[in-house]
Amino acid sequence: FHPTEEELLDFYLRRKVQGKRLQLEIIATVNLYRHDPWELPGIATVRADFCSDRKSSRDCRG
Repeated sequence: FHPTEEELLDFYLRRKVQGKRLQLEIIATVNLYRHDPWELPGIATVRADFCSDRKSSRDCRG
């Protein structure tokens, strides 16, 4: 059994988005709006990759 990173992310993120419970909570949910950007690395316990869903066009600034 040797899943790729892409396969693992697809499996876990798809279940998370669908609201299905995971046996291991290895992907944390963090409200990014409650933290300053420099605080985010301290929240991660192992490796930090951040994904977000777009709430509205006004929420995303760039």
